[in-house]
Formats: sequence, C-alpha cells, structure tokens
Amino acid sequence: MVFFLVLLQIVNLNPDFGIVIAQHDTGNVIMKVTARGCIGDTVTGTGNITNGFKYPRTGQDWLFFGGFAVGNSITYVADGHYAPGGLTSHDFRVVDSLERVFRHGAQEWECRYNDSGHPTPKNLRVKQYSIGSPNSLYDDGVIMEFTIENEDTVNPVNDLYAALMFDFDMGTSNLTMCGSDTIRRCVWMRQYSTDNPTIGTKILYPESWANLACVDHRVYIYPDTGFADSSKYKFMSGMIRMYSSPRNDDWTILASIGPFSLEPAQEYTCAFAILGGANLNDFYANADSMQSYYQQIISIEENQTPKFEPTNVKISCLNPFKENGLIKLQVSEKCAIKLNLYDALGRYVKSVWQGAGPCNEDIILDTQNLPTGLYFLRLNTGKMTKTLKVIISR
Repeated sequence: MVFFLVLLQIVNLNPDFGIVIAQHDTGNVIMKVTARGCIGDTVTGTGNITNGFKYPRTGQDWLFFGGFAVGNSITYVADGHYAPGGLTSHDFRVVDSLERVFRHGAQEWECRYNDSGHPTPKNLRVKQYSIGSPNSLYDDGVIMEFTIENEDTVNPVNDLYAALMFDFDMGTSNLTMCGSDTIRRCVWMRQYSTDNPTIGTKILYPESWANLACVDHRVYIYPDTGFADSSKYKFMSGMIRMYSSPRNDDWTILASIGPFSLEPAQEYTCAFAILGGANLNDFYANADSMQSYYQQIISIEENQTPKFEPTNVKISCLNPFKENGLIKLQVSEKCAIKLNLYDALGRYVKSVWQGAGPCNEDIILDTQNLPTGLYFLRLNTGKMTKTLKVIISR
C-alpha cells in the first residue's frame, strides 16, 4: 500500500495506480470516500475506521462502515455497504478511479463506477463527486453528490431509490440513540449519555425524501451478520419506517430519496451532507449551513457551465427586475413543477409558483419586500432543474 500527501488528503493506490480511497480534511472533520460506493474503506473490519469519519477533527473515529445504494426492488439493490455473512457488497465496479478536481477551490474528488458487480445489473453508472470546505462556515461536514445515469440504449429503469447508510459506533458498548428531522431531511446519531457530538446525514437535493430511518441491528443486521438487500430496499423505499430509536442500542441510520425513473441515457442527481455538531441544535445549525453551501455550488455551476436545454421546458425573464417582474414558463409534458427563489448565498427565500405541466404561464415575481441584489430562480420538474440569475434593482 502506497501513500502520498496532497493538500491534507491521503490517498490509497490500487495495483493499477488508480486512487481507490481519498481523504477529506476540512480542519474540523475528517472523512474518507472510495471509488466503490463504500464510505470509510472498501471493506468492513473489526472496529471503527481510522479517519473514516472523525468529528471534531481532534476527536474520535465514529464510523464503523458506510455506503451508497441505488435500487428498485428487493432483488435489485446495488450498493457498497454490508452484505450478509459479514461481507461487503461490491456491486459497484470502478470505471474511473478517484481524481482531484478543482471547481470551487476546495478539497474535491470525483470518480465513476457502475453496477456491473451486481448479479443482475441494470446498466447504471454513477458519477460521485465530494467536496469539503475549509471555510469555518461550512467545515463541519462533507458533501457527496451522486449523478446516476442509465447507460442502456433501449430499456428504461423505473422506480429507483438512492440512499446513504451509516453504521456509527459511539460510546460504551455502542449504546446509541438516533432520530430525524423530516423538515430538514436529516437523520442523526449520538451517544446515549451525551449529545456531544451529534453526527449524521442530511439530504441536500432533491427537496424531498423517501425515508429517514433508524435501522435496528438486533432485527435487521445481527440475524444475517449483515444487511440483506431485501431489507435495504424496504428501508430505502419507506416500506419500513422508524424515525427515532425506541431504546439505547446499536443502530444504523439511513437517508433515501426517490422514486425516480431513468429513460435510456437519462441522468438523475442527488446530494447529501455527512456532518457533525457539538450538540443536536448545533448539528441542525450546521445542516442548514451545508444546505446553503450546496445551493451556492449549484448556482455557480448552473450559471457558468453550458447545459443541455430541454425542448420540453422553457423559462425566461427580463433583468433587472424593478418591482414586480414577469416570468414566462412553458412546459410541454406532465410533471409536478416547483419554482423557488434563493438569495446570492443560496438560501431559500420563498416559493414563487407551484403547479403541474403541461402549462404555459405568465408568473409575477413579487419583489416588494426583497432587498436589492442578486437572486436565483430555481425550476424543478422532478426530471430536470434549471437556474436563472435574477437581479432586483430599485
């Protein structure tokens, strides 16, 4: 095993000299990501992973194992988490190993993997992007974004769910408690005797969730010495729900989004933050900060990078807005539509319009109570998003 140092990030090389494991160090949290869909390491061990997830940076290693999963049935869940028999699911195979990218001047890694290791693959490929910021406003967590693509040229893949799962071992005899916040789309864990620290995950995108769950090890992990795909899918899809732990014990937490379907060559993006706080209220405050940071990233990318313009969606407006501005929206397919306004820091301001397609709408943006400045209009149809820059001037 060969190691070298790159801006506080230690990377692990495989025999083909591709980076399989990379480390984020924001100055307040340390976390490892992998090119196999696993988080912390590529295999499970017998104890918490060194620098798998450490919060605060000078504190303890809390992560026993974590992983990403995508699936649409009890027979198809592709993931990098536990498999029965004390094994690790290696349904994901590396396409492009981890590579440093430089989009936002922070600690950023990107890789690609597909589901070819699954017994019945669906031709799905995942682009994984992760970023940790040293900015003291956003250094309490790491953001992971997953873009799932259907590489099949003929067959759609329907009713998919995507999830992050974490087995955090904390405190004496792993006696932990966990809970969730459905408004913030968070699920968290803490030691039974103290909430310092509180750690967990938050769904950053989309602005919805399928399940925020506490997984009871005595029921779903210990009997199989692992996490069966059938149980994973039931939690991911919300067939089994447990929003808080009824007792102090050993738990895994899970956050999922969906369902979504992919036509041939279609992509879908979701994003999560893995973070900590000095107590539960601090965890929630840091979760809000990570949401703001992600909105800044998305706003920058969508306004600097040329995007494919779907022919079934058209939105336009004239800038700058003086008082009430006119937005023209045309959508030619059936879908649910949300149009929200965010400020220059990516913070949610208000809902501008909600409805259903197909539609041809003239929408008035009420700016009377909004300060002069830069804003972003974000359109979400469930299948695509589009962001427009709006300048309000008096």
